[in-house]
Amino acid sequence: MIAAIALIGVAVVIGVIVVFTRTRATTANTITVAQIGAVYSGLSAAPAASAFAIISFTTPERPHANDALDLQLFKEHGRAGFDWPLSTPRNLEDEARFLEFARASGFLPRLMETNGIRHHRIEDGDLAQLCTGVITQLYGQPVDTPIELLVEGFEWRAS
Repeated sequence: MIAAIALIGVAVVIGVIVVFTRTRATTANTITVAQIGAVYSGLSAAPAASAFAIISFTTPERPHANDALDLQLFKEHGRAGFDWPLSTPRNLEDEARFLEFARASGFLPRLMETNGIRHHRIEDGDLAQLCTGVITQLYGQPVDTPIELLVEGFEWRAS
């Protein structure tokens, strides 16, 4: 259990690092919003007890790397979930907007803190649809929008 909590904390920290290193070469994959369901399926099927996928994207009105939003899909103790990390300026700024959207969509986020990083966690419902909906409905981006993907604990291969 401690190892799983530590891995989730590491995932959140990696998300922060991704934000600050966007101007340098990164090993993150580029996928489209339409591929989030496949990423979630791969994560859910991962043999590891703990794994995660960090999804980062910007919006046309705020295209700079410092304005990126981060979403996280994770697997912990064999169960998948979704986190809205409060580790980037844009995620903090849009926290209320996300919570309103998630609740209106029937999800019940709960505020947690892992290794000093606060995040809103959702563990029930169609989490791939939530993740996709945040990008397409809340932020109005089309499904062919390119997004960054960083994975740990499972192998991602575009189909």
